[in-house]
Amino acid sequence: MRRKGLNDRSLTVAARFGVAVRWVAVRCGAVVRCGVAVLAAVPLGAAVEGVVQNGSTGQPQAGATVTVIKLEQGMDAVATATSDAAGKFRFPDVTLGDEAHYMLRAEYQGVTYNRVIAPGMRTGDVTVTVYRSAPPGPKASTPEQHLMLVEPSGEELTVNESYLYRNNSQPPVSYVDKKQGTLRFYLPPTAKGQVEAHVSTAAGVPIRAGAEKAGPNDIYKIDYPIRPGDTRIDVTYKVPYAAGMAFTAHSQYPGMVTRVVAPAGVTVAGEGLEAMGEEPQTKAAIFNAPKSDTFRFTVSGTGRLTRPQAEGEQEAQNGPPLTVVPVPVYERFWQILGFASAILLAGLYGLYTASGGRSTPKKRKA
Repeated sequence: MRRKGLNDRSLTVAARFGVAVRWVAVRCGAVVRCGVAVLAAVPLGAAVEGVVQNGSTGQPQAGATVTVIKLEQGMDAVATATSDAAGKFRFPDVTLGDEAHYMLRAEYQGVTYNRVIAPGMRTGDVTVTVYRSAPPGPKASTPEQHLMLVEPSGEELTVNESYLYRNNSQPPVSYVDKKQGTLRFYLPPTAKGQVEAHVSTAAGVPIRAGAEKAGPNDIYKIDYPIRPGDTRIDVTYKVPYAAGMAFTAHSQYPGMVTRVVAPAGVTVAGEGLEAMGEEPQTKAAIFNAPKSDTFRFTVSGTGRLTRPQAEGEQEAQNGPPLTVVPVPVYERFWQILGFASAILLAGLYGLYTASGGRSTPKKRKA
């Protein structure tokens, strides 16, 4: 059953961008490269049981709350159980149907951990991994990278700020800081408090996060646990735009690596901005920003970050369509496309994180 308001074309586009589409069943053998989880229903009558494993201790975890969630036109809790002294849980009265998709969610020390029911997966011995929660140290609380994408159009400037966290703790723990928040960021007053925030983890599925004001000087915070591995937080807002306007950025993390990204057709200039060249896939210009609390630059032109069509995608596009089963993470499709550019930033991260930030984009021809 398809969600009202999303037609075949919009679902296909959303699947190709990997944005806000939870589960994609590929009927035509086309390759989806955006990290969308690919699931299928398990056989009718399969019971659900398994064990909660603590990834911090390497031992089974007792006392975790485990919920079976049905994913169809929403996220409906089907049943809840608590892991026993051996970490085991069992849902004797729950069987998974063959026309719906499911997820197991375990909650431990205030943090939730999800395990999807994958195609053909046995449901009689499912393992859900949780971690001990701990406050982050000074280094762990600072984003490893920060990208700022500016997209002027008409009388509005859309700003997508993406922050990358890398949790390599040993033994692995989840970082939680409810008082200070995971991320603190500056929101220009001309945005009038209107901001959208989403979090993406290794699963590749964006989750909406709440942003709240954290004090004076237009500082906001997002409270979201940083689990082991990579976590990206995307913040999107709009401000009034006029060609040649000056934009002021305030960093809450001294010394953090910040890069400004300008799509084709957009020019940015400012004291301390260092041109790094052109990102070869999107043709966006990338600049190193000064490592200071405040920096300014001007923005001219119009443009949006676009994803080039990969070799072989045209054939897939003209072939049998993708069958998409949507979950309503966003209410309207324009919001889905609005965050496509934030997802594309993940490709830019790869240029710098794979080699410790030493990679250099392709230089633009004069």
